Amino acid sequence: MAEPEAVYDPASLSPEELRKEMTRLEDAMSEAAANLEFEEAARLRDRLHALRERQLALGTV
Repeated sequence: MAEPEAVYDPASLSPEELRKEMTRLEDAMSEAAANLEFEEAARLRDRLHALRERQLALGTV
């Protein structure tokens, strides 16, 4: 089953919280894909992409 969506503003995450959330999303995306839940995996991929863009904007890569 898919992970419940966290309710947060990505702009309010610290760099450490951002890394943790990205790791959580990567794990959830892999699990969804393994369970053939491709639409959920794609949704998680899109959220992960948005967080990666935020990380780049912060210069914390």
